[in-house]
Amino acid sequence: MEAVEICYVIHLPDGERAEHRLSFDAETMENLTPVARELPPWTKLNFCQCPNCPLTLDSHPNCPLTARLAPLVQGVCHLASTVEMSVEVITAERTVSKTAQSQEILSSLIGLLAATSGCPHMDFFRPMARFHLPLASLEESLYRVMSMYALAQVIRRRRGLQPDFDFHDLAKRYEEVEKVNRSMIERLRVASRRDLTINAFVLLDMLGKTLPAMALDDAQEVESLFEGYLAD
Repeated sequence: MEAVEICYVIHLPDGERAEHRLSFDAETMENLTPVARELPPWTKLNFCQCPNCPLTLDSHPNCPLTARLAPLVQGVCHLASTVEMSVEVITAERTVSKTAQSQEILSSLIGLLAATSGCPHMDFFRPMARFHLPLASLEESLYRVMSMYALAQVIRRRRGLQPDFDFHDLAKRYEEVEKVNRSMIERLRVASRRDLTINAFVLLDMLGKTLPAMALDDAQEVESLFEGYLAD
C-alpha cells in the first residue's frame, strides 16, 4: 500500500512560502518523515515532561511530539498569531485552500503532527489523521470525533472487548490529552519568540476541552439527520 502524503503549503506575509511535506504509513499512520538530526534542548523528554508521560529517557531521549514540532516551530516562531495567511493542503484526493489566521493554520498542522507523533496519549487520534480534514470547524470536528469513537467501539466489540457506546471513556482520554497540551505550551514558551505556536496549541487545548462535553450533551442537535436509521 502506498504511503499517505500530505503537504501544507503556507504563504507567509513576506511573500515567501513554507512547505511541510509529510509522509505516513497508510495502515498505521506512522510518520515516515525523517526526524531532524539536531534537536533543540526543549525537545528533551525530561524538559517540562508531561506528568502522565509513560516514556523513559532510556528509550526516548527526546519527546516524540516535540521532536516533530521542532522544525515547524523554528520556521514560524517569528510570526504573530493573528496575521492572515493563505494555505493549500495537498493530498492525493484533493487540494484544500483557505485564508485564515496563522494560529488556525498552525493549529491544524500541529494536530496532524501530534496525532502521528508517537505520543502514547495522542495515538487514539490516528484514525482522524488518516482522513485528515484541514482547518475543520467545531461542528466538523465534533462529528469526526464521535464517528471515530463510535467505530472504535464496534471494533472493540468485534475483538471481544467491552465497548463504550455511551462515550464515557472519551472524556477520560481527553483529560490525558489536556495534561499533554499544558506541558507542550510550557515547552513552547521557551522555544518561541512570539506567541504563534503557543496560541495554536491553546486552540487545540480549547477544542479538547469542548468536544467531550459536546459529544455527550449536544448529539441530539444532529439526531434529525439520522431519521433514515430510526425506522423499524
